[in-house]
Amino acid sequence: MKTGTTFTLFLTAILTLAAGSVFGAYSGGTGDPCTPYQIATKTDLLALAANTADYGKCFILTADINMGGQVFTTAIIAPDTVAGNYSFEGTAFTGTFDGNGHKITNFTINGGHNCHLGLFGYISSGGSVKNLGLENFTVSGSSNSQYVAGLVGLSSGSISNCYSTGAVSGGSNSFSVGGLVGGNSGGISDCYSTGAVSGYADFGGLVGYNYSNSSINDCYSTGDVNGGDSSYDIGGLVGGNNGSISTCYSTGDINGGDSSYDIGGLVGGNSSSGSISTCYSTGAVSGVSNSYYVGCLVGYNSGGISNCYSTGAVSGVSNSYYVGCLVGYNSGGISNCYSTGTVSGSEDVGGLVGGNYGTISSCYSTGAVGGSTKVGGLVGWTGGSVSNCYSTGTVNGSAIVGGLLGENYKGKIIRCYSTGRPAGSSNVGGLCGYKVTGGDYEDTGNFWDIQTSGCAISAGGTGKTTAEMKMLSTFTSAGWDFVNLWGIGNGQTYPYLKPLTGVNPADLNYSGKVDFDDFAIFADNWLTQW
Repeated sequence: MKTGTTFTLFLTAILTLAAGSVFGAYSGGTGDPCTPYQIATKTDLLALAANTADYGKCFILTADINMGGQVFTTAIIAPDTVAGNYSFEGTAFTGTFDGNGHKITNFTINGGHNCHLGLFGYISSGGSVKNLGLENFTVSGSSNSQYVAGLVGLSSGSISNCYSTGAVSGGSNSFSVGGLVGGNSGGISDCYSTGAVSGYADFGGLVGYNYSNSSINDCYSTGDVNGGDSSYDIGGLVGGNNGSISTCYSTGDINGGDSSYDIGGLVGGNSSSGSISTCYSTGAVSGVSNSYYVGCLVGYNSGGISNCYSTGAVSGVSNSYYVGCLVGYNSGGISNCYSTGTVSGSEDVGGLVGGNYGTISSCYSTGAVGGSTKVGGLVGWTGGSVSNCYSTGTVNGSAIVGGLLGENYKGKIIRCYSTGRPAGSSNVGGLCGYKVTGGDYEDTGNFWDIQTSGCAISAGGTGKTTAEMKMLSTFTSAGWDFVNLWGIGNGQTYPYLKPLTGVNPADLNYSGKVDFDDFAIFADNWLTQW
C-alpha cells in the first residue's frame, strides 16, 4: 500500500505539472479553435504578450481587462524588437483573438522612435481580431515612427467588429497613424473609432494607410484629425487609400497645418487603384496658408469615387488651391455623387470639385462657393470631362467665376446646367466664366438660367429663362436622356438626376428634402402609365 500510495502521489505531481504548463498561463482553454485560451485578467493578457510561442493559437476574453494605467514602450502583443526600423523584426500574431464583446482599458504606449505600436504590433496574414473594444488609452510615437494605432500597428489579417475611443498620435515624420489601425493590407469590417488622431503623413481617424488589394467596409470614425505644418494625406476615416473603401462614413473635423496637402473629410489621398463607394462625410475640413487639395470627402483623387456625398463645410485660408466640397482635385473618376456644404478658398474652388483633369458624371452641388480666381458652382477649373451634372449654389469670386464652372481649359462639358448666381469683377458667366478652346474642348447641350443667375453672358452653354429651364422640350432637343439619367416635373421643376436615390421615397427629385417640387413631380405623373 505504501509503494502504491507513493506512485499515485508521484503520478499526480507529474500530471499537475503538465497541466500547469498547458493551462497555468491563462484562465482555461487549450488554444484550439473549439477551446480557445481564456483571457480573464491582466495577468492572462501579459502572459500572452510574453509567450511568442502562443501567437498562432486562439484566444477569447471572458471579462473586461483593466490594465491599471500600465505604461509600455512597444506594442503589448507582437511588438517590433528593433527600434526605429520600418520593417517588422518581431514575431507576428497569426492566431485569433476574440474579444467576445469585452473591452481592454487604461493603458498607455509611449513608443518614442519605435514602430508598429498598438495593442498588437503586427498581425500577419491568417491572423484575426474580432469583437473587441479599446477604451481610455493613449498611444504615441515620436519622430519617424511608423504604423501607430490603438488596436494594431500593421495588419495583413482580418479585423472585425472592433472599436477604439482613445487618442493616437505620431510625431514629426511619422507615417501610417490611425485611431484603430496604422497600416492595413488585409480586411477591416464593422469597426469604428472616436478618438482624436494626429500625425505627419498618411494618418486618419480609423486607418492611416489602406494598401492595394485591401478593404475597409461598414466602418466609421467620429474623432477629429489634426495635421501639423507640411503634413499630407490627412483623412477623417483613412489618410491614404490604395485599396477599397465602401459603406463607410466620418463626422469629425479635419485640419491641416501650414503648407499641408491632400486633406479630406473621409480620405486624404485616393490613389489610382483606390476605390471609394457608398460613403459620406459631414465634418468640417480646413487647410491653413498654402494648403493644396482640400475636400470635404477626399483631398486628392486619382482613383474611383461613386455613390458618395458630403455635407460639411470646407475651407482653405490664404493661398489655398484646389478646394472642393466633395474633392479638392480629381484626376480619376467621380460618378453619382453630390455635395451640399459651403466652400471657400483662393484659387480653383468648386462646389463639388476644385480642379478636375479626370471625369465627373451624374453629380450635383448645392452649396455656396467663395474664392478668388477660377471659382465655379460645380468645378473651379477643368481640363477633363464633366457630363450630366448641375449646380444651384451662389458663387462669389474676383475673376473667372461661373455658375457651373470657373474655367474650362480645353475640356468637355456635356449636358449640364446651373441656376446659381455668380458674382465677380471680371470673366463672370452664367454657366462658365472663361474658356480655352482646342484639344478635346466640347460644349454640348448645356444651359443656365439667365433669371436666377442674373447673368446674360457665359463662356459656353445657352441661356434660358426659368420657365424654359423647367420645360422637358428644352432638354430633349439637346439629346438629354430622360429614360435612364434624368427626370423632370414638366413645367414645374428643373431636371434632377435619377441615380441619386434619396433616403426618403417621397424625395422624388433626390434633393435631400421633401418639398413642393416633389409634389409637382407627383402631380405631373398622376395616372401616367408605363
